Amino acid sequence: MRPHRDTHDEGQLDGLVGPRQWPCHTDALWIHDRTDTLALRLLADTPGARGGLVWHRSGPLADTTAALLELPAPGQPGAPTLILARSLLDEPTQLCGEPHGCTPAPRHRDP
Repeated sequence: MRPHRDTHDEGQLDGLVGPRQWPCHTDALWIHDRTDTLALRLLADTPGARGGLVWHRSGPLADTTAALLELPAPGQPGAPTLILARSLLDEPTQLCGEPHGCTPAPRHRDP
């Protein structure tokens, strides 16, 4: 896990990020607090084919880590292959709203 610093709040610690590398995929988990996390799997671009987001969950830490740990390894039966978004800069409703069944947890910040 690596610390993630918020560049808009004078470098305050904003959370932790943990990646797991596969040959053509990356799983990542962002932890802002125990109720605000995001887990995802990205497919890397390859010559002649664009990658993108193939799986994601957000919510409480226990739920997202359980879902990520239960996710089949790339290439295994049941592993996600459909590209849901080409860029993580797509509209949040495309990444965390319907029709994919994930609702983002609200971000909480101390004043």
